[in-house]
Amino acid sequence: QSLSAAVNGSPNTIISSEGPSQNNYHSVLSLFPNFGWQNKAALPGGRWATGPVFSKNCIAGTDTGFIYLIAGYDASFANTALNTVYNTATGDYRDLAPIPDVRGQVAPIKVGQKIYVIGGYVAVSFSPVGTNSVYDIASNTWTTGFPMLVPVGVYASAVYKVSLFY
Repeated sequence: QSLSAAVNGSPNTIISSEGPSQNNYHSVLSLFPNFGWQNKAALPGGRWATGPVFSKNCIAGTDTGFIYLIAGYDASFANTALNTVYNTATGDYRDLAPIPDVRGQVAPIKVGQKIYVIGGYVAVSFSPVGTNSVYDIASNTWTTGFPMLVPVGVYASAVYKVSLFY
C-alpha cells in the first residue's frame, strides 16, 4: 500500500490515493469549512506511489486548481511514465506528456510554472536515483535539470526563496 498527499497553498485540502491492493480511488479531505472526507473519481490506470503536486493559476474565479499526478508504479510494481492532471473544478483527468525518466515514490515540487521531480526509486531494484526531471506546465514538455548530489528515494521537498530542499 502507498499513501500520497498534496496540500494546496492555503492548507485546506489534502488528497490521498490508495495503493494497488485497495479500490484505486482517491479521497479529498476539506479542512475548511469542515466538509470532511469525500470520494472522487478513480485515478485512471490504477497506479500508486505517484508524485502529487498542486497548482493554482488564479486566472479566473472558477480556477480551484489542478493536481498533477506524476510517475509511480502500476499494479505489477512496474514503473509508469504517466503524467496526469486532475481538474479540481470539473473532476476530470487528462493525460499529459509522460515523464522521460520513469520512477516512483517521488515528491515533486512546483516553482512558478515548472514542476521539479527529483530522486525517487526505480521499481525493479528499488534503487534510489538522482535524476531531476523538470516539467513545464505551459508547454507540456520535460527537460533535464541538474542531478542530485546524493540519490534519494522517499523524501520530502520544499521551496525556500529560489532554492529547492530535499
